[in-house]
Amino acid sequence: MHHRLFGARRAISSVVAAAFLVMVVALGFNLMLFGANLLDATSRQIALRNQMATEKASESLTILDTEITNNKLNTTAFNDGGVSIHIVRLWITNNSANPKWHGKAEVNYWLAPGKTLRGIGNITGVFDPSRTYIIDLVTDRGNIFQTIYAPSNTIVATVQGFGWLTIDWNSYQYTYSVGGGPDQGPFNGWCITQTSATFQFTLKAINHFNKPLKLMTWTYLKFVSNSGGDTPFFIMDNRSYAHTPFAYNPPPYIELPENPSDPQTGGTPTLLKFLGKTPGGTEKATFGVGDFSVLVVFFYQYTDAQGTHTLGQSVPYEATEVIASSC
Repeated sequence: MHHRLFGARRAISSVVAAAFLVMVVALGFNLMLFGANLLDATSRQIALRNQMATEKASESLTILDTEITNNKLNTTAFNDGGVSIHIVRLWITNNSANPKWHGKAEVNYWLAPGKTLRGIGNITGVFDPSRTYIIDLVTDRGNIFQTIYAPSNTIVATVQGFGWLTIDWNSYQYTYSVGGGPDQGPFNGWCITQTSATFQFTLKAINHFNKPLKLMTWTYLKFVSNSGGDTPFFIMDNRSYAHTPFAYNPPPYIELPENPSDPQTGGTPTLLKFLGKTPGGTEKATFGVGDFSVLVVFFYQYTDAQGTHTLGQSVPYEATEVIASSC
């Protein structure tokens, strides 16, 4: 009797041990499966985050123009990055107000790589074309691209002579056209012998930054007569002349090359063209050395470790500093 009871207990112990072993194996398998799934999910999350970070870094937007028409703010932008851009929000600051006025608008604009979009921020509001506005375009990836609307007849947000551009004043020339006829010239830019005409001034700018600079369409040249008259000449047609926009400078923006190995010398000089009418007004028929000054106001975008920024830089020049041999 005692031996039978002991044998039965041994048999039960073996079954329990076997069942326990199966449970341990199953638990180990489930833990291994759970760990594999967790590792896979973590790997997918890391890959997704890396992809999102890469796409965010690949976003690049160049703001070409901002204008105010019938109280509406309209911005034109070019996607020069490698991914589509989804603009979801606009921040607008009236920089002329005191205190400054801020506004926000939820928007929905898509811009494919290599494409230009007009009418961004086509919002009716109290927008005064004589005021200065800062516009931030915010993407769904969290990037912010900023531009400044500035009245074309004023110098706004510029620091005289401070920036990365210089001008080769020896390249300063002009051509002119009377009554829509063929262009005459080029002529020495310091000796103006014809004023009642459509003018195109040309000069070369040099980039001393360690990356390319994107010159914006607000850039203009101002011809200032010593007698008091002045005339702006725009880097692209400002829609007041019978010339096709972008006819004189390549769209969608002008990129000034860098020279990272020798910033002091700068990159290859870039020819710029400015269009306008009647230098110095109608007060004189001719201008020679000592009769006028020239002021070029640059607006350009640059990118550093903190992001993309817009800088204004004014470069003045006195005609008396030039020895013109052919006036």
